[in-house]
Amino acid sequence: MHPTHDEDRANLHRASFDAVPCLAQQDRHESARQLEDAECLVDELGLPRFGRAIRRYKIHADAPTEGKVVNQYPEFAQTAKSIDDYRAAALELMLIWANAATASS
Repeated sequence: MHPTHDEDRANLHRASFDAVPCLAQQDRHESARQLEDAECLVDELGLPRFGRAIRRYKIHADAPTEGKVVNQYPEFAQTAKSIDDYRAAALELMLIWANAATASS
């Protein structure tokens, strides 16, 4: 049985996410509406989140069994979008860190 949105909200309120942005994974076969609903929930809770979701690709599922992380994926046309999702998230995280360092100095 899946938790309701109210249960999700309660669970998220109990957790402490002050400095950790939420990162969503999106199944390529799910609707964009599901991702929008998840983003709205996180926004309503006032939690930080990345602007980009990580789409679920087969390579992400296979990588741990092959002992690979995203920066070790072969760069082929089939893997380009999966690599790009993580690059975009990494760039966003670096901007967050850079802005935090600028704000504190």
